Amino acid sequence: MLNFNKVILCGVVCNTPALRQNGNGTNVTNFTLKTIEQWKDKTSGDLKKYSKYHKIVVWGKDAEKVVKYVKKNVIVLVEGCLNYHKYTKNGEEKNIAEIKAATVEFRGVLRNSQSRKPKSNTLDFKKKQMHTSPLANDDFNLTLLEEKEFHEQTS
Repeated sequence: MLNFNKVILCGVVCNTPALRQNGNGTNVTNFTLKTIEQWKDKTSGDLKKYSKYHKIVVWGKDAEKVVKYVKKNVIVLVEGCLNYHKYTKNGEEKNIAEIKAATVEFRGVLRNSQSRKPKSNTLDFKKKQMHTSPLANDDFNLTLLEEKEFHEQTS
């Protein structure tokens, strides 16, 4: 039987990741990734949009890299696997779905609405033209976990 658990998302980072440590002293960070589904309404012809928010988690030394380079309004491509967790809060059982990142790649920045007067919230994919950021490097691709580590942590 074939088992396959892979998620690929491209979207806008909603919050700047912060580094913390779990109970074992392992570095971890997480951030929320916003993706937008668009379609044309069949009856009205209007363009409809639906935003979805995904919890992304990154472990170990790779969490440090993400905290260093990934900021709010940066567009990233995330590859990883889907994980589920349960916990109890105030006597109520909660279920969490999150993407455990294996790679995070820079794709651009979401421009501030004041930077372009006619169009607000315009996506800017000028990957090679960010002069003041270390993300301008053409080789920028955070490969977060070596393949062996990834399989060890996900099995």
